[in-house]
Amino acid sequence: MSPLKQRRLQSVLLVFALCLSGLISISFGVHSSVILHTTVLPGEEKPTAKTIVSKLIASADALRGAAFDLKIQERTGSKFRNSTSHVKLQRFPEKIYIKMAGPELLYAKGMNNDKVLVNPAGFPYVDLNLDINSTTLHKDQHHTMHDVGFDFMTEIIKDALVRTGPKFEEYFKYEGLVTWNNQSCYKITITDAAYKFTSYIAKKGESLISIARRMKLSEYKIGELNKLTEYDALLKPGKVLVIPTSYARMTELLIDPVSWLPVSSKVFDNEGLFEAYEYLNLKINPDFAANEFTKDFKGYGF
Repeated sequence: MSPLKQRRLQSVLLVFALCLSGLISISFGVHSSVILHTTVLPGEEKPTAKTIVSKLIASADALRGAAFDLKIQERTGSKFRNSTSHVKLQRFPEKIYIKMAGPELLYAKGMNNDKVLVNPAGFPYVDLNLDINSTTLHKDQHHTMHDVGFDFMTEIIKDALVRTGPKFEEYFKYEGLVTWNNQSCYKITITDAAYKFTSYIAKKGESLISIARRMKLSEYKIGELNKLTEYDALLKPGKVLVIPTSYARMTELLIDPVSWLPVSSKVFDNEGLFEAYEYLNLKINPDFAANEFTKDFKGYGF
């Protein structure tokens, strides 16, 4: 039996044993999980928030590529948008394929004039070539295709580390083990008790996206606060914006102790749940075909 399967079997047996002994409770919601009143996997030393976060960052930085089903829940206005997409990505050079319920998106840096090839699977019934940051692709979505993997999430975590400095333990907490999708995961919470809103004066050449990327914020949240929807449009210099002081009031991460990558994330702002993502059927560093990120790959509909 492979080490991965052995760890998965240990997780299942641990949940079963603790269930029999009455040491677990079950929490149901949009993302159901079994909360384990223990913090250690069998045969391991007790982890800390710092070691878990460090391994997460190292694993994400070392990743070459991945394939997964991405379950999305994003708050747009007063409602939530729920969807699931199949994602394939290569980090260097950046290549991304996304299959939604109908439409397909394909981006490969240095190809197609750096445009996203879009099969709308409907009207206007022809493939489109769009800028990856275009409002057309970004409409009613929190992120661009650039953010579909783990890089953006890792940048937000790194920024939180810089913000917290020596007060790491006040912001980052290890909450114990939970089972998610039949596997044990480490739960980490990142809490910014000082989360608030402040004013920002736009400079020449800035857009919502450029401001958000530089300050490690959500361009969707900035747009929502200022009733703006053109994320890539240049702002008038001197325009006063309302922006949050950090990406989130609180973030909950579930981290796979085998891959050390997050398999679930929930982000909360001043109103509650802002966005949530689950990475299902995650394959790490798969062997992609030479033409896998071209429109001619078998099975694509371009």
